Amino acid sequence: MSRLIIIACGRSGTYYTAKVLRRAGLDFGHEKLGADGGIGWVMTLPGYRHRWKPDDTILHQIREPWACISSMLTHNQKLWKQAATVVGPFSARFRRIKAAEYYVRHNCLCAELAEWTYRVEDFIPATIETAKLFAVVGATQGGFTWPARDLNHRRHTILGPTDYTDRPDLLAQIADLSKRFGYG
Repeated sequence: MSRLIIIACGRSGTYYTAKVLRRAGLDFGHEKLGADGGIGWVMTLPGYRHRWKPDDTILHQIREPWACISSMLTHNQKLWKQAATVVGPFSARFRRIKAAEYYVRHNCLCAELAEWTYRVEDFIPATIETAKLFAVVGATQGGFTWPARDLNHRRHTILGPTDYTDRPDLLAQIADLSKRFGYG
């Protein structure tokens, strides 16, 4: 049986998407696999990818860069250590640098591994992206209530380009990804 596996970097709305797909009647895991599939950044851990099957559909969910990077400031040291096993060591110990490097590297990896990428902001009722996603898993949009968009919100500082003037390399990489995925 084919499963849907959605890979994304942390703080990309994966909890929200898992909740939507569960409400659509799927056995769908968040940071784990259910019978119908799963979503999360852990799906890209080297020890997790061996669970992918040849007939699984692999998608990549992405979130607007500055919202995602800012939200990553809430990650603890344990998560940063795990993330480094996927994207490699970080160039600085500062969370704002780790967050930006992780966003760039992890989303590039996900885009490489996935069949297609969609923006979480487009995953709302009655959009083409949502219809495509639901069609992949055989779900329908009817029969459930959409969860609140701020389902897993954490208080955090809002970062933006002016917070990275000391790292023009990162700023350029974020700008490139923004354009590539329709954010800029």
